[in-house]
Amino acid sequence: MTGRREVRETIRAAEKLQRRGRLNPAYLPRLRELRAWLLEQEHGTGCVAARRCQATGALRQLYRPGTQADHGEDEHWLVICAAHGTCVSVDTRRRGELAIAEAEWCDECQEKYEAAVRNDPRGAS
Repeated sequence: MTGRREVRETIRAAEKLQRRGRLNPAYLPRLRELRAWLLEQEHGTGCVAARRCQATGALRQLYRPGTQADHGEDEHWLVICAAHGTCVSVDTRRRGELAIAEAEWCDECQEKYEAAVRNDPRGAS
């Protein structure tokens, strides 16, 4: 089996070709498979997205409905703040992807963001 390092390198090379417009469109489904495999390897079964919160830099993960046993078998997507363990359920993947970037639903992230705004000498923008 190919390791994570090799998969990351393959993904980077394919993305570089894609940016230059030189990636064969027939390779796109395989590229999506590789990205999904890497997410599950690094963040667990059912993880479809993992990014940093724009406001605080905390790692956020989005999981498919029913893949996190401790949150039941409902049809909601689960967004987790890995830095603080806070989670929120949303009804669509799109809302989950938007929640990854927001600080409001995690109390610790919200406090960190508000403290940074208070301490910013330029003031709130």
